[in-house]
Amino acid sequence: MSNASTRHNREISVLSMEETAEKLKAPSWSELPEKSQLALLTFVRLAEPIIQTSMHAYMFTMIQWFDATLSDGVVASKAGLLAASFEASQAVTGIIWGRLADKPWMGRKKVLLVGISGSFASVVGFGFSRTFSWALFFRIVGGAMNGNVGVMRTMISEIVDDKRYQPKSFLLMPVTFNIGIIIGPLLGGLLSDPVHQYPSLFGQAWWLTRFPYALPNVVMASFTFITAVMAFFVLLETHSERRNRLDVGNRAWAGLGRMFLSLGGRSCDYMPLRKEYCFNTTTSHDHDHGVKSRAPETLPYRRIFTRNVVLTILTHCLLATHVGSFLTLWFLFLSAPRVQVDSAVFAGGLGLSSSSTGLGISIIGYFGLTLQFGVFSSITHRLGVLPTLRAAGLIFPVVYIIAPSLVLLPMRSAPPHPADGAWIWIGMTGLLFLQVIGRTFALPLIQVLTNNCSPHPSVLGSLHGIA
Repeated sequence: MSNASTRHNREISVLSMEETAEKLKAPSWSELPEKSQLALLTFVRLAEPIIQTSMHAYMFTMIQWFDATLSDGVVASKAGLLAASFEASQAVTGIIWGRLADKPWMGRKKVLLVGISGSFASVVGFGFSRTFSWALFFRIVGGAMNGNVGVMRTMISEIVDDKRYQPKSFLLMPVTFNIGIIIGPLLGGLLSDPVHQYPSLFGQAWWLTRFPYALPNVVMASFTFITAVMAFFVLLETHSERRNRLDVGNRAWAGLGRMFLSLGGRSCDYMPLRKEYCFNTTTSHDHDHGVKSRAPETLPYRRIFTRNVVLTILTHCLLATHVGSFLTLWFLFLSAPRVQVDSAVFAGGLGLSSSSTGLGISIIGYFGLTLQFGVFSSITHRLGVLPTLRAAGLIFPVVYIIAPSLVLLPMRSAPPHPADGAWIWIGMTGLLFLQVIGRTFALPLIQVLTNNCSPHPSVLGSLHGIA
């Protein structure tokens, strides 16, 4: 009897150890739920970082084209203003778009489509601008109409509500940034001013002579249009009060599916609804017993700001501010002309061309993707969200202290020629590697904390809009 009891306890212990090991194992990408919708959101999100980073490659030279009499210092100031205007206007209207996304009559998808439409109009107007004022106007309009970052985070959190998968699912947004920061600057550098870069191909194109920075923006606008079409037809609403209803785009997409089935000779008298269309449906058991579905409760706006929410949003704000500021200053530093410096003075930039600037920005994306698909999940799963975030935050001050000293590295050519030689690229690569380690871990994890500190699901969109 005692032997049987011992064997039973041993079997229970083995099973318990296996369950514990399974819990400690980081979930894989294949285990994420609703992968098709997550993939579509990732594709839609990809448009914005490609647009924003492509402009960084030629913004300095574009402002010089607006007014050739401007000094380098004024050009750098205007480039910073142009780069920051999008984020500034986006921050002002983000709360409004978040509140609208929480309204049942609006929902997440409509706000997302408005943001994509605003990006389309903004990028076209920016590309065909001939003065700094018009370029600044279209940048502000694009940011003011775009609340997509917060809305997409909200949609991801509603698609993936299991906290085990949240670090990996929230990693999708930074992944799109790193893909965009590889593709965007390269496209911006290669396609800007094509009449002078490729005279044999575009020398006779009068519109590119008149608008030398239109081509990269036309390409970006085409990509944005494709994402808008896909979002309209295929993307599903995730708002709790709208997710069990097909919208116009989804119905049209289902109709196209039935049409193609009928053309193929297959019967289309009955087409079952996809699982995603059937969220929160009332069961027949409820109807049989006369149970009425109650409207979901909503939390008043004034009750959102608990102590935990305020501290999390403040952390998110500070992190986004210094990470975004570094990126803006980095592209200005790469483009700004070189000046003669000594060991006691930090002045000027590296004076790189548009194509070299694009490459210097793209390095961030290469490192980021390597870390995101390599060690992010295992380290985060082992250490936990908050300890990993704290450790990542210690890296940024080191990067910001070292960055200006790149101008002191030995180079082959003297100022005012562009920086060249092996040492400058070794220094840039090492510095960006450290910076990318910090941002790769910090950005998705602060999004997880922001999502999890929400006091009620009804204010999730507003919270992400504020953050």
